[in-house]
Amino acid sequence: MLYKIALFISIAILPGVAAAQSNFVVWPKGAVPAGSAAKIQFDNHGWAIVHREKSGAVESHATRAIVMIVQSGEATLVVGTDVVDAKTVSPGETHGTSIRNGVETKLSAGDIINMPAGLPHQFLLEPGKQITYIDVVISTP
Repeated sequence: MLYKIALFISIAILPGVAAAQSNFVVWPKGAVPAGSAAKIQFDNHGWAIVHREKSGAVESHATRAIVMIVQSGEATLVVGTDVVDAKTVSPGETHGTSIRNGVETKLSAGDIINMPAGLPHQFLLEPGKQITYIDVVISTP
């Protein structure tokens, strides 16, 4: 009986509590609601919708792990440790022009990627191709 009471309370009360929280956010079906920003930052995590129509620079984030969820399109993701022309652009953030001897993975809609903090990565797109994905960024200690 106590279980049923606890279940009722959680069903009846917790949605109202969650809705009252300032960090409670819903993007229905992974789409940014009208009037909202395409990037949201919370205390130790954030997310963004990223759309690419051309290849990007190499990026490495020393204190941020990323989960990427591909919504549409296709690209090649390259990861590796030998960054060509590596430059520190801000504390813990490195950019470069390419990754020497990197591992390539073809990505398409539905793919989910776990990018550990500190792993250099780069998106390569063939001409005329595009990719849209959700980045869930988690700050690490």
